[in-house]
Amino acid sequence: MRYVIAAPSYTQKSAGVRVLYELQKWLVRYGKDAMVLNFKSPYQVEADDIVVYPEIVSGNPLGARRVVRYILNHPGRIGGDKEYDRNEILIAYDGELGQYSHGVVLATPCIEEFFSNRGYERNIDCLFVGKGTNTGHSAARGCIEITYQWPANRRELAELLNRTRYFYSYDQRTALRSEAAWCGCQVRDIIGDEVIEGQSGPFDMELFKRQLEQFIQMTWYPEIDLNEEASRSIDIGLSARCRAGASGASSRTASAALRTPDAAMSTSSHTVPSATVVVPVTNGWEATFRSLLALSERSSGVRREVIVVDNGCTDDTRLALPQLENVRVIRNESDEGFARACNQAAAQAQGDVLVFLDRDAEVSPGWLERLMNHFTDPLVASAGPGERLSGAFLAVRAADYREANGLDEKDPAAAEGLLGGFLRRGRRVVLAEDVPMQVPPPAPPPEPVPPASHPPVSIVVPVRDAGATLPECLQAIEGNLRPGDEVVIADGGSEDDTLRCAFEFAARHHRIVKVVDHVGGVAGALRQGLGVASREMTLIVSPRVVMPSGFVDGTHALLSGQPTAGALAVEVPRMGICVLGRLDDLRAIATSNVNALFKQDGVDLGRALQQIGKQLAYVPAPVGRAA
Repeated sequence: MRYVIAAPSYTQKSAGVRVLYELQKWLVRYGKDAMVLNFKSPYQVEADDIVVYPEIVSGNPLGARRVVRYILNHPGRIGGDKEYDRNEILIAYDGELGQYSHGVVLATPCIEEFFSNRGYERNIDCLFVGKGTNTGHSAARGCIEITYQWPANRRELAELLNRTRYFYSYDQRTALRSEAAWCGCQVRDIIGDEVIEGQSGPFDMELFKRQLEQFIQMTWYPEIDLNEEASRSIDIGLSARCRAGASGASSRTASAALRTPDAAMSTSSHTVPSATVVVPVTNGWEATFRSLLALSERSSGVRREVIVVDNGCTDDTRLALPQLENVRVIRNESDEGFARACNQAAAQAQGDVLVFLDRDAEVSPGWLERLMNHFTDPLVASAGPGERLSGAFLAVRAADYREANGLDEKDPAAAEGLLGGFLRRGRRVVLAEDVPMQVPPPAPPPEPVPPASHPPVSIVVPVRDAGATLPECLQAIEGNLRPGDEVVIADGGSEDDTLRCAFEFAARHHRIVKVVDHVGGVAGALRQGLGVASREMTLIVSPRVVMPSGFVDGTHALLSGQPTAGALAVEVPRMGICVLGRLDDLRAIATSNVNALFKQDGVDLGRALQQIGKQLAYVPAPVGRAA
């Protein structure tokens, strides 16, 4: 059983498309099997699949037995049907569209963190028409027009909006209005002859999570095969919820009418304090990533936030942390010490309880709810582990921590001093030995790797917005790695999940994987990637290519059989070429004509090699496949 989300091909230009792809990620985070499928692609859905169509898709082209209609715009306005089958489950994106739904709103976030007010001088005004009607209103004269084609990418759009005073929009349903407001613009809607001040408040993540839980509760019915049965259950559940609200019934009774056995949040979560989990780190990205992943997956049931203090990291941690969702990062240029890091985080924390977590500790399901239950006693100021997990965590009520002025940054035994102060003031310090957590044992010895049949190689993957194909590409590279090899992932300014995927791969292979971030496009990223590569032989691979097992060995063997060749180019149909050659030669070519390393016919690459006295060996065969 899974969610199949029918969507157009991914594009940053459409907020509706971004919403559909983000929904898939959130469902996976909540433990559901979910995939995105281009609705124009032939695909055979299973009988128990839950197919989610946006309102622009007419009918039920996949022939699904269970259909959810996600209404992102007024039905029929930009495509699709105006009315839907009575057995479809109807979900609205916002309150304005709620009239078309079964009363459930799901405002999936799709705005990146770089849409924020950076305090720049504002000296321009901007205009967007979009799906609205341009009346040529005088208020918008002289404005710079934003279109679907310009700016070229979303980071450039955020830069433009940060220099904009007034943002005029003829389209009242565009996400640009919210993006402009987040960047500090004054938003003005043009409706006919009127100019109206636009309303766009801050995004409420906790509200969205409650909406997502309700969405899952209404759509995930393992025991129901037909939408007709699901619709009846939804009607019963909604009626029960309304009756409970009218009679003053408890929130537990009301939510039980819609709850499935695996609902993510505890019905009693409102009775426990909220938490701010603080993770101070100094290098060690692999352990940090593992800890943060466990935090994300195993901390349901409690309202929480996560703050990571980058205490002078010099490894992949510094680049990777800003790519993580729902994690606030405090960055120090040098190691300020544990106590200073904790005090910095406490100054920004919003939770009732501060939980200082060791980077190496891996939490288990239910850990945070059990820990917070100790703080339902108002006399408890702090809770810590027993000897079994000594040092793994320390939880302190935020009000008590601030009253004590935090940790003494000059005292090596600052934590003991803090707890002693609580006891002297009559506060309680308790052991929380019931908190399920572990400090992972040493990793088992690695499985033996077959000996390499080629010299060590640097595999360079130039990428930009390759989040859809990069995971499969890297998985294939992983199967080709031999002792001494390294992987360099060179990003050219991606705005999708590319960097997150790259850093997750780097966390699993932190000793042999480098990630470089270059905002000047994929060509500049390739130059930079070649610049940090360190092996004598280098293989350039497109992120859309899935190389077969033994590919690296095979290319080496082919190149070795061509004594006059300085490089080997292997064609992958429609995807370009994979190039193997000496690192110094490839760097020279990238400096003079980097595009020669991308063109599929290999003509320019052959000419570039001739200029340094070498030849090209070209394999025009479908080795590998497209991701």
